Amino acid sequence: MPIVAMALLNACATLVHGASQQVGIASAPAGARVTIDSLPAGVTPLVTRLSRSRAHRVRIEQDGYQPFDARVRRTMSFWALPDWCAVMLVVPLVVDVGTGGMFNLSPDLISVELKPVSPPAPPAR
Repeated sequence: MPIVAMALLNACATLVHGASQQVGIASAPAGARVTIDSLPAGVTPLVTRLSRSRAHRVRIEQDGYQPFDARVRRTMSFWALPDWCAVMLVVPLVVDVGTGGMFNLSPDLISVELKPVSPPAPPAR
């Protein structure tokens, strides 16, 4: 009976929360350009879906402001626990690892106040 229960619970992470996760990105001032993993993603504020299978690099830029860089990390999901308890059942573990379903992304909200670029210092007299 325990083996049947473990088999039924495997690949839970992918079934429960899928292979991607919503991440919100906001800035003050709004309207900043966002790139994720060097690809254009839109302007702030935005909500995007990111693959759970890897970490991501986020860059927020707006003219007249210093760019802001953030990293979205992946951490082990609670829902991956049944996979590790039944590691002898390899297929579900491979599914959750392959899809990224066994991970959570953090942070799931990036909110930043952009800092203005400093004006050049006046010439010395």
